[in-house]
Amino acid sequence: MRKFKNILKYIVPPIITIFIILIVLALKGFYPFGNLRIEYYDNIQQVIPIYMHLWDWLHGGNVSLFFDWFTGLGTNFFMPISAFSVLSPFNLLLYLIPREEIRNFLYIFIIIKLAFMSETMYIYLNKKFKTSYIFKLLFSIMFALSGYQLQYSVSFMPWMDVIVFFPLLMLSLEKIYNNRSNIYYILFLTICFIINYYITSLMLLFIFILSGIYINFFVEKEKRKTYIFKIAIGTIVSIGLAAFILLPTIMQLTQSQRFNNNSTGLTTQIFNILKSTPKNNFERMQQYIMYANLSLPIALMIWGIHKFKKEKEIIKSIIISSIFMLIPLFVEGTNLLLHLGSYVGYNMRYGFIIIFVFLNIGCYYSSKIKIKKEKINPTIILYLIIFVQSIIILIYIWNIVQNRLAQ
Repeated sequence: MRKFKNILKYIVPPIITIFIILIVLALKGFYPFGNLRIEYYDNIQQVIPIYMHLWDWLHGGNVSLFFDWFTGLGTNFFMPISAFSVLSPFNLLLYLIPREEIRNFLYIFIIIKLAFMSETMYIYLNKKFKTSYIFKLLFSIMFALSGYQLQYSVSFMPWMDVIVFFPLLMLSLEKIYNNRSNIYYILFLTICFIINYYITSLMLLFIFILSGIYINFFVEKEKRKTYIFKIAIGTIVSIGLAAFILLPTIMQLTQSQRFNNNSTGLTTQIFNILKSTPKNNFERMQQYIMYANLSLPIALMIWGIHKFKKEKEIIKSIIISSIFMLIPLFVEGTNLLLHLGSYVGYNMRYGFIIIFVFLNIGCYYSSKIKIKKEKINPTIILYLIIFVQSIIILIYIWNIVQNRLAQ
């Protein structure tokens, strides 16, 4: 019975995530519960056509995975493969659906990826923190249903594929911190690079920053070189293993307009970027919305810093990490620099990393709260959710029957 309850604890986060999404879709009348649609922008203009190309390849059509013969008199497909996460394992689901249903299937794709996101985040939090189940449950759902995911999943879904693996990548980094092998770090970083070079590059930048903070505050001086060596070797090996997709992508990227449209020197370009300000208030609002559900972890962080003042090294690392995470939010120049000088539509593509960091800090301080007895029963939660979801499905079926009868 105890083993069954432990298994249920892993099942509940994705089920609650699915439940919340279905409730919102049903209440607002979005497809499949109504005629409104949530997908727009790049999902319509680029993602669906690329998925159709992949569908044709998966079903043995007369197409090449790495070259599109039917667009613009022929198009090199290495960049779309990486930028649009074509090699993601989630895309194998395209094999199971009719080609004409790809647009409708985007909803299922989004729900599946958000569910997996909450699952991998729960695995990470459960392995790292000894805190109440309710906090790990809440924070894993917060990661999946953050403002970042809710804004970007409906406009550009392919980034979600690699974000699913991000908590597992960070868990593999924890193994290095615990003086263990870097083999899992190599494995997950390679998977991430193969799925999406761009988002993984942003992940790697923040991994270097956060690892530097951790090693400086919590690793003895004589062991620091070992930690740095493991991370460096793991990164180099991962890049080498993913080179079959990275090298053609980089070669194509360096020929793009972004790398060839400015004749000024690199120093001048960087200086001009750092002087930049947000284009409009809407872009600024997008950035703030990303962190709308972080009030609980931030409240826990403020409470913890005040309550446990003696943990000076931890507090210093938290403050420095928070400053690094928040600088791009308030200094637009640094934000643009992380986007290689410009962005269109997606003005904080690494926002999930900032959310991840603050959820970590909140979860750490939640472990300081003394709870006499765990009162959360995952079995009851699961049964309740299944019951409510069954009602939603029955309502959906009843609406379909009514529409058919009306015709």
